[in-house]
Amino acid sequence: MATQLYQNDGKIQFNPATDVLDVDINDLQRTIKLAGLLHSSLELKTVLEYFLEAAKLKVNFQSAHYQNEELRTELLFNEAQKHSCSYNLTIEEQSLGEITFTAKKRFTTANLEKIENLLCHLIHPLRNSILYQKALKAAHNDALTGLKNRGALDKVLKREVDISIRHNIPLSLIVLDIDYFKSINDQYGHAAGDKVLQNLSRCIENEIRGCDILFRYGGEEFVIVLTNTDLKGAELLSERIRHRVINEKFLINNNNITVRVSLGVAEIDNNDDAEELFTKTDTALYEAKRSGRNQTVLFTKEMKLDLKNKSCQI
Repeated sequence: MATQLYQNDGKIQFNPATDVLDVDINDLQRTIKLAGLLHSSLELKTVLEYFLEAAKLKVNFQSAHYQNEELRTELLFNEAQKHSCSYNLTIEEQSLGEITFTAKKRFTTANLEKIENLLCHLIHPLRNSILYQKALKAAHNDALTGLKNRGALDKVLKREVDISIRHNIPLSLIVLDIDYFKSINDQYGHAAGDKVLQNLSRCIENEIRGCDILFRYGGEEFVIVLTNTDLKGAELLSERIRHRVINEKFLINNNNITVRVSLGVAEIDNNDDAEELFTKTDTALYEAKRSGRNQTVLFTKEMKLDLKNKSCQI
């Protein structure tokens, strides 16, 4: 009697008497090749592209769609067709997202079985890729607010400055700080202070454009990189954010907490590098704090000289 061994892609029959695998050799070679390809990359899109290329050799479909809500990732491979089949992918109670296949003709039972067998090969490489993406996100995202962090800012700002200078495109920066944030923590507690930071993050996100990039720089300080935006446009956005915060209700644990922000704004000059642009913007914020808070201040060359060797408690 033949002994049955089970692998992820279905049943393989093994005959101990003849020591011969009762499978199609071409299928076995393709399976081994697919396994090797899927484990050769940790990039989510690349892993899925390898899988779909191999799957099309066995199943007739025209497109696929993958989405993962936790990673906020959605990938579409070719235009969707009329007929579809979808699979929620899980391993050890961990969700790996949902993948949908579409075709011009209805999927047969045999095709569905082939897809399900093929998906077994995808599970472990997909999990590895997702863990890698989560690690990258953790390294570049602030755990409290979900925004990009200071490490991510360093890379993004350098890139955007290079693009701005190379193509002569305006670039502006806003640095925002919560006024008297220490008093909020002292009066309402650090948990309430964390909620303020989270709510403020959402508040700012609702005001900026899709191409603008928001960072939590540290503590109660935020930075917004404004691509293709001159100083006037950055000032308008800064004031819009400030007024939105004034009108926003920060109701936390039945406490209506008053939140105000100060903002510094600067635009790139041809001679600026990323550090110089940030220093200019931070200097404008310093002036906003020094001269009364709850206001937007634009950087001027004179301001840099005026503030030299001065200090204030912010």
